[in-house]
Amino acid sequence: MLDKRNYRRMIRTFCIYDVIALLPMTIPLANELHIATLAHINVLLGGQYWLEPQLIDLMFIQMLGILGVGWAYWRWQHANNIHLGRFEGYLRLAFSLTLIQYSLTGAYPLLLIFAVIDAIATVLHLLPIKTDLSSSPIKSTFDKLDSYRI
Repeated sequence: MLDKRNYRRMIRTFCIYDVIALLPMTIPLANELHIATLAHINVLLGGQYWLEPQLIDLMFIQMLGILGVGWAYWRWQHANNIHLGRFEGYLRLAFSLTLIQYSLTGAYPLLLIFAVIDAIATVLHLLPIKTDLSSSPIKSTFDKLDSYRI
């Protein structure tokens, strides 16, 4: 269970993670180098080397990067919105399941690492939030009634 302050911190931490992971994908020439670096890391982890991305692949990679960085910025600005955080938790669940599926169907251990990170993010986004009873309307009503006692 997280309080609202720690929930906001967690949201912003994953916003930073998303920007670090996706910002290189938003720049046309950098996204090709970023994918080559990720492919090399995948080989170092015992996986297979990825095929050279075609121009259309790079366009979709760039679009993913732009959407991901835009979403991270939006979430940073609305880190207090718990409903939006829950929605992101479900999106991250779908994303991590997709990563698991593709890591198991091919030799992509790097995808499994990203899947674990997103699975952790899913759990954290969906944790219950502590409510501050001091600001509860019911408690404040009882406090007002107590003030009328003689």
